[in-house]
Amino acid sequence: MDHAGPHPFTVFMIEPDPLYLAQYNEIIESNLDVVITRTASQFDQPYQELDSFIPQIMITELNIKGKLQLSNIAKLRVDFPESQIIVISTISDIDLIVSLMKLGVRDFIQKNESMPSKLKSAIQEMQNEIIQHKHVQVFGKNIFNPDFFPLVMYKLSTQGIEYFHHDFSDFPEPLGTPLDDFLQTIGISVLVAIGQGHSYSEGCFNLPAANSKRYSTLLFSFKADDPDAIDPRMRKGYFVFNLFMPKILASHFPNPKEMEEYIPEFKSYFPNYNSMTPDRLSKFKHQLLSNISLMKNQQQI
Repeated sequence: MDHAGPHPFTVFMIEPDPLYLAQYNEIIESNLDVVITRTASQFDQPYQELDSFIPQIMITELNIKGKLQLSNIAKLRVDFPESQIIVISTISDIDLIVSLMKLGVRDFIQKNESMPSKLKSAIQEMQNEIIQHKHVQVFGKNIFNPDFFPLVMYKLSTQGIEYFHHDFSDFPEPLGTPLDDFLQTIGISVLVAIGQGHSYSEGCFNLPAANSKRYSTLLFSFKADDPDAIDPRMRKGYFVFNLFMPKILASHFPNPKEMEEYIPEFKSYFPNYNSMTPDRLSKFKHQLLSNISLMKNQQQI
């Protein structure tokens, strides 16, 4: 299931100076993947221009035709409560800026040489928040649904690290490489990241997922018996339970150090390689995500 994709961003700009308007447009279009913009030169235009167009981001000048636009900005705040408002102006009076913040303006940027970089940063920050909000809406309230977290299992062997189980046939994102190559690359990077000489760490880690743009890896590494290993040294086996985690949901998870408390549960539920059947792995994945959800909820109380 492919939950991600280009999101059209709607931006409305009120700016009487066409040179500044062109500069804002350039910054916006170079930092948002898909953007729909509308413009006005003064405050008597917005309601005619907007019609059914609901802007996610509004950029406005504070001083138009020599008049401060506090009352008009307050009206925008009321009429478009979901819009994020950025005010840009040559005025730098601190009391005025405080008044704008009290009205609910998201950001104030002064018109000077640092304006382009500050506007770019503000736009990127808002973009990330809007994407996260949309993804949470798409994923629904149950963001810990196991279907959102593809699983692959790795084990250490005489050939290095190899995967022996995954619960998906197609990765939920175009990769540009065969699935087998992608999973092998993940395995090697995991081994490099958590291996220490000839010993390997047990724990929980959040690592990049090779060339994936939408997922990172949430992995739990643990030791368990591998009685059928050809090499006697491998009979105390090393295993990695690797969940692909949508990056947009990462902030909803506890930090990896806190999730290490689940390692004993892995070792208890999977005492040996033969116990790691597809059915048991699926049940444990469901239970693990349920426990992580409870842990996160308790932290928020």
